[in-house]
Amino acid sequence: MSRLVRMALLVLVTSGWTATTQLYSADEYAVKAGFLFRFVEFVTWPDTLETGGVCRIAVDDPGGRAVSTIAEVLNGKTAAGRLIEVVSMERAGSHEEVHILFVTRDAAPLSRETRDDLLRRNVLLVGETVEFARSQGVIGLTVRNDMPRLQINLEHAKRAGLVVSAKLSGVADIVRPRS
Repeated sequence: MSRLVRMALLVLVTSGWTATTQLYSADEYAVKAGFLFRFVEFVTWPDTLETGGVCRIAVDDPGGRAVSTIAEVLNGKTAAGRLIEVVSMERAGSHEEVHILFVTRDAAPLSRETRDDLLRRNVLLVGETVEFARSQGVIGLTVRNDMPRLQINLEHAKRAGLVVSAKLSGVADIVRPRS
């Protein structure tokens, strides 16, 4: 990982961040890992994720590049008093043990049934396609003009029993579900 990316992650992870943090295409997933770290801090789960427990982040990544980069950056880190563990979707096992599912642009779209099941299980669904938050998940983390863009679907968050802090929703575009 380049020195520049490490410095960007250090700033992102240890200080406040804004939606204007610049992404570097070669290390895009390292920067997105920093956002996933912050989501652990700025989203409140019901009793399914206790302080002092493990926050399991599953990455749906058919190519494997994203999961290895995100795991390298986040495994063993602690956010909001929770140890972070990153696994591939294949290794995640039961959805009951997943707190965040990051769906890469190379992954197949979630079926409505899968989405509904994950939301019932209080899983924060994060994806990187333009319409992800509107059609499938809670947070869309996309890149436009080399800048990260956050989209948050508060209705999907509510269905999942999740509370998104004002700090996070204040830097995002709020979207509504597709009818």
